[in-house]
Amino acid sequence: MTAENAAKAARLFDSDTYTDLTIVVGDTKFRVHQNLLKIRTPFFANATKPGGFSEAKDNVVTIQEHSAHSVWRFLKYCYTGDYPEVSNELALGEGVFVLMFELPNWYVSDSPKIEDDPEYLRHPRVHALADMLDVPGLKTVAADKMQTRFSTNWVTAEFPKIVSEVYSTTNSQDKTARDVLTKAARNHLMELSSDDDFKALLSELGEFSGGLVMDLLSRNCGTHGCGCAVKMSQLVCNTCRHYHCK
Repeated sequence: MTAENAAKAARLFDSDTYTDLTIVVGDTKFRVHQNLLKIRTPFFANATKPGGFSEAKDNVVTIQEHSAHSVWRFLKYCYTGDYPEVSNELALGEGVFVLMFELPNWYVSDSPKIEDDPEYLRHPRVHALADMLDVPGLKTVAADKMQTRFSTNWVTAEFPKIVSEVYSTTNSQDKTARDVLTKAARNHLMELSSDDDFKALLSELGEFSGGLVMDLLSRNCGTHGCGCAVKMSQLVCNTCRHYHCK
């Protein structure tokens, strides 16, 4: 997509001109341009074709088990190539999102104000929606945002909840977000080792804990900043069981 066409698509996000599809999430409705969505994902082409998904009828597609806010972020990505991390709420009686930029006039809500997803779960939930809708580019964007958040705003108590969320919405072959979690756990292992929820998670979620152990064993030594090529699996002291290279 050229820069000019991308700018035009972004302007469509705030307009209901030529909209020809409605996405329903609970009591929330989004009027959208289906051809633009079809560029991003085959989901809507399959949903709206004759004999398509049971969730789609009369140019209305219902998305279940995902929040309206995740769907909004997905739509923002479809129109602009990215999505904002700012908190947004459904404004009661106004039929629009409260945002930090121009309000879209195509948004309609039949429900009272719906609180946004918890901040630390926004990216995992966008990733889950992108996986369901088959949008690999959005999965990458969401995983990158997760990694940035871990680097700039680490909160130990949130991490076990994020791991549980991601592992409940991805399969073992999907490494986009899981690798981000493994790296974050490795980088913050000292803080996590004293967190009871994280220790419980290691016991309950063998797939994650096993992946973390294999990642640690495959790493070269970084003790004392030496960066030697000795594998960590070769560095365990037989007496104290700690890792050493010197």
